[in-house]
Amino acid sequence: MPKLIKNGEVIDNQWSLIRDAEELTNTDLSSGYWVLPFDAFSSVKNGSGNNSEKIGVWLSSDANLESLSPYIQQLPLICIDFPAFVDGRGFSIARTLKEHYEYAGELRATGHFIQDQMHYLHRCGIDTFDIPDDWSVDSVLQSLNDFSISYQAAVDEPQPLFRRRN
Repeated sequence: MPKLIKNGEVIDNQWSLIRDAEELTNTDLSSGYWVLPFDAFSSVKNGSGNNSEKIGVWLSSDANLESLSPYIQQLPLICIDFPAFVDGRGFSIARTLKEHYEYAGELRATGHFIQDQMHYLHRCGIDTFDIPDDWSVDSVLQSLNDFSISYQAAVDEPQPLFRRRN
């Protein structure tokens, strides 16, 4: 079972990911915490009897955030999938969600990111990481603080270094 790191602490994952339409039809969304692909979410959102505080969205790296915009502020969890560690679109999605859409819920990185990217993902607004079992938790927690000073502005520090120095 993969581990979750949220805000620098190991937590239990109470969310279950539904990946396809068949699995969705066999699932009772009225109980439990569920993460749905955006296409499934948009069809379920208009249905009745679903507890919206317990439904999150899984975004692929080619997601259209404009389609998600009417729902963003209502979502307790948005998972951003990284299909490969060289695919940087998830960084842009995270920063856009936090800065442009002012998303305040949990933003989770899933998929194939690497430990060396975690500090930068955090700077883009990711607050939770779905890490593989074979990663050392201590090493992962340490990598979130790889750098003490950042020159560029980001979600975690809106002012660049030259503006912070008086």
